[in-house]
Amino acid sequence: MKKTKLIRLIIVAVLLASVLAGTVVFVAKKNDKRYEAIIMTAETGSITQTLSTTGTVESLNKSDLQIFAGVVPKQVCVKAGDRVVKGQLLATFDTASLNGVLTQQQSDYNTAKLSYLNSVQSAEEASAKLPEIIAQIEQLEKTVAQLEKTQSSEDGTAKAVPTWVDSLDFGKLSGLLGNTYTEEQLRTFFGKLASKGASKTALTSLIDNMTTLNSFDFSSMLGLSEADTALVSAKVNLIGLKAQKTLLETQQKNLLGSTYKSIMDSAQTRLTEAENSVEKLKKGWYAEGDGVISAMNLVAGQPYKSTATQSSFDLSTLLSGLTSSSGSVDLSSILASISGSNNAGTGMTVEYYDSFVASFSLGKYDVLDVKVGQKCVVNAIGHELEGEVCFISPVATASSGLDVGNIISSMAGSSSGGSNSIPAQVSIKNPDESVIIGIDVDIDIEIDTVDNA
Repeated sequence: MKKTKLIRLIIVAVLLASVLAGTVVFVAKKNDKRYEAIIMTAETGSITQTLSTTGTVESLNKSDLQIFAGVVPKQVCVKAGDRVVKGQLLATFDTASLNGVLTQQQSDYNTAKLSYLNSVQSAEEASAKLPEIIAQIEQLEKTVAQLEKTQSSEDGTAKAVPTWVDSLDFGKLSGLLGNTYTEEQLRTFFGKLASKGASKTALTSLIDNMTTLNSFDFSSMLGLSEADTALVSAKVNLIGLKAQKTLLETQQKNLLGSTYKSIMDSAQTRLTEAENSVEKLKKGWYAEGDGVISAMNLVAGQPYKSTATQSSFDLSTLLSGLTSSSGSVDLSSILASISGSNNAGTGMTVEYYDSFVASFSLGKYDVLDVKVGQKCVVNAIGHELEGEVCFISPVATASSGLDVGNIISSMAGSSSGGSNSIPAQVSIKNPDESVIIGIDVDIDIEIDTVDNA
């Protein structure tokens, strides 16, 4: 009985399977559609990681063409914004207007050179004269010592020291003597002279002329004894010789020699630069490479008027002030006066394409991934250009205020989030008209590549 039921169930299952199969075949024929199968094959490749940031276009090679006030341009062949090629004529000038341009520069150099040579000569003369003065001092010191031993005691005729003695400039005299004598020692000595009858006028004159004093006779002025007169005269002459010795030692050292040399060198540099500028003006200005005119201050037929602030100075007066100045010499101001006195300005500026860069900042973490020589892509107004990291500063700089570039870099993932950043630059290869100095460009730097990923 059980066996019969099992057979029936098998038969029913076979029949149902047959019906389902027929239905599937019928539907397939009815629709009559075919389906394509796409077979995918897994492959390996490279993944490149980039650092995206924003930089500002600059030119590291620009030429500020110098022109002197009063020079007349004959032709101005370009205007601001024009692209130029190497060797292209930019401007020509009226050579007649160049006459006399170098007169002041040549005069200043001659004056500075003469002052330097005079200082060298004075040092040589001082060196030759100094041994003679030293020998005279040694002999006079022996004379003073001998006179002091043989001098009799004071005769008691001396009067009280006048109060005006304190008004004498003993500080000046002490300085002239190289501080050989203190102010108090000089006050005591001149007080004795005053008490013997020397007038204020006579002693003031004595102090003022101490460096040129050879001998001084007090006998008629003071009414001293012969021995006292000899001693006083010897002491005063000794003071004068020591003052001369101090002056000669200063001249021998030629303390201002380096100052005169710096001034002469600066004047010579200014003269050479002016001569080079004049030669360029005579030949006309030509582009030294492919680039763009970024500034123009010339009008054909109109004498050039310098917009730079010019310093008016007399080099001879400044040099004379060096020897008479008792204070420190402000050499930097003198050199600044020389360099700023050529009455020249920038006629036009050419920015050359061979040194276009985009400057940007790196964070303290990003700088570890960026190296000089890494390739990058520079996007300027929709134009993609090749670039290369050419500079990374070894020193970080502190950010101050609102820096839009840093904010953009931070949003792009290239900022460390700190207040310090590292200046960097990428060179822009073959820049076109889309690369404009001062605009922002997008920079993508390849910092890592994973192969077979």
